[in-house]
Amino acid sequence: MIMFGIDVSHYQENIDWGRVKSTDKVEFAIIKAMYETSKRADETFEKNYAGCTNHNISRGVYNFIGSVSASDPVADANAFLRILNGRKLEMGIWLDVESKNLRSLGKEKIESVILKEKEIYESAGYNVGIYCNYDWYKNVITDKIKKAFEGRFWIARYPKADNGTYNKNSTLSPKSFAVAWQYSSKGKVDGIKGNVDMDVLFVPIEEVFGKKVEDMKVVIGSARIDENGKLTGGKAGDQTGKEVSTQTFYMHSKGWIGLRAKDSALAEKLANGMQIACDNPNIGYDQNERLGVVRNGIETKVKTECDCSSLVRAVLKYAGVEVTNFTTATEKAVISATGLFDEVKVNSAADVSNGMILITKTKGHTAIVVSGAEEKKSSNPYPVPYITLVKGSKGDYVRWLQYELNNLGYNTGGIDGDYGSKTYNAVKSYQRSQRSKGLVVDGIAGPKTIKALKGF
Repeated sequence: MIMFGIDVSHYQENIDWGRVKSTDKVEFAIIKAMYETSKRADETFEKNYAGCTNHNISRGVYNFIGSVSASDPVADANAFLRILNGRKLEMGIWLDVESKNLRSLGKEKIESVILKEKEIYESAGYNVGIYCNYDWYKNVITDKIKKAFEGRFWIARYPKADNGTYNKNSTLSPKSFAVAWQYSSKGKVDGIKGNVDMDVLFVPIEEVFGKKVEDMKVVIGSARIDENGKLTGGKAGDQTGKEVSTQTFYMHSKGWIGLRAKDSALAEKLANGMQIACDNPNIGYDQNERLGVVRNGIETKVKTECDCSSLVRAVLKYAGVEVTNFTTATEKAVISATGLFDEVKVNSAADVSNGMILITKTKGHTAIVVSGAEEKKSSNPYPVPYITLVKGSKGDYVRWLQYELNNLGYNTGGIDGDYGSKTYNAVKSYQRSQRSKGLVVDGIAGPKTIKALKGF
């Protein structure tokens, strides 16, 4: 189902959002938040954001990227984040790339600027898209950028006789390669003086960034950046409430690897521990002082510092798991060596569970899932075995065994009721992971193995 919206800035002056909402023409708004050169907030940003919030209009923002932004994209993005100050954005952040001065810098420079700003915003927990006209999309935006944004484009393209109306059959529509279309710059909406840009969203709002509504309920916690938007040099402790904090689940641009605790009690401790750390104003971010949180603990009453990986190490310590020092480059190997975790492929929030440790596929970032992602298990339809099962056994008792093993990620080759080689190897792998509970690695599903699979 398509949705209609507008994008606004100080050019629209003082908007009466109540009247805008009453027209039923506006379901979302993309708001200008910052001036590129001065890095100050657009003078109408606060009112426009509040107006949308108060009238249940979905909110997004855009950041104009010109040559000034390109000269220091890190500073540009951090200034933008300071203005946002953690505000929720259903429609995400859109990088507005249409400047002639930016275009003159060349495709390679533009590509690096866009990808750097995207990385910073995603690390702050925001979704990111690109706004541009069709000429830019066709002739300036590189294939690497198109692949990185996976269709999250908002295209401006107007008819010659632009009169503010939407024509769903127009040959100018970018529906085949974009999620949104700015189809007019001459729209008229009650509550707004003069013209306003008109937009249409081609997909449900929860799917703009590839998220389902349920995915948005998943919350992760991590350490991200200091109060000055830098990696080092800030004051000890969390000066902004955002240095160590929670955010809605998002797919990192580098992709996630998940480490899921084999013991549900450990997973719960990790989720609780990360929440404690995020709620503790005494823990701030500084890579040069990253081990402070390991020494002082996540419940510290002394102002201390961390980075994303040392915070995870401190949470592990809180949960009773002592490991050696690691960075995001070595984190997976160090934690996996404990034998307490299974590696899980993460393609969306549907793949995570509370307490899961998330690590980028290459050096970059790490977080822990704190809430909204309880382990979902459908009940086993087969009878619980009361006999010992061995290689060669057949029937519904074997199907129960195969069902439970598959549900835990151990490949039995299917639920066919045949205790063959794959089921035998899956049983051994499971037993190996549960040796701390007294299981013998013999490939025989006896009373102890069945009891462990039942969760007792």
